[in-house]
Amino acid sequence: MANSDGSFSFSGKLSFWGVKKSVPSGTPLSRSQHIEVELTLTAPEDEEILQRHGVAGLRRHRLKRLVAEANQAGATLTYEDLANILTCSLSTICRDIAELHRKGEFVGTRGQIKNIGRCRVSRLEILRLLLEGASEHEAAARYGWDLKNVRRLYHRFQQAVQLYNKKMPVPKIAKITRLSPSLLMNYFNLAGQYNLIDETARAELPSAVDN
Repeated sequence: MANSDGSFSFSGKLSFWGVKKSVPSGTPLSRSQHIEVELTLTAPEDEEILQRHGVAGLRRHRLKRLVAEANQAGATLTYEDLANILTCSLSTICRDIAELHRKGEFVGTRGQIKNIGRCRVSRLEILRLLLEGASEHEAAARYGWDLKNVRRLYHRFQQAVQLYNKKMPVPKIAKITRLSPSLLMNYFNLAGQYNLIDETARAELPSAVDN
């Protein structure tokens, strides 16, 4: 908690019920085993983080701390859990985790560990890493994905780009690849940044879809 002068006077702890890390992906949260963990919401170090990196930097620092403490206790937190604990929107959590990933910092939320996250940013960042020359093994290790899932992601991305360059309509590409049209447009905009889209097709690209 902050004092009137802006300093933090004590470490604020909270108890939270997180999904047990061993619960398989695909298990509804309502039927998942939960365990109680103690999390640090506020700590003396936060004052310095706030002064050096601002509000967004402090939120990301707390986000990493919450996830690490939950993981150490054998639990996982979802993006929704973090949004509720930090009293911010889900999109803010998505952007924060994407920014941490860009800096090479893996955040072990339930979605990231089990490859079931709702946010598209991790997919786009993995693709960006691959397009910049990283190996599939490197991408899998950095983001905590299974290698087979990274390979499947990259294969669908390449397939979608090839079909788009052949002037196939996006709805038909979506049906073939089983990807949503909005996600496909994010893929195509990313591909355009790396000159993978033919010039005539690139001219038809709208601005990137907001995640």
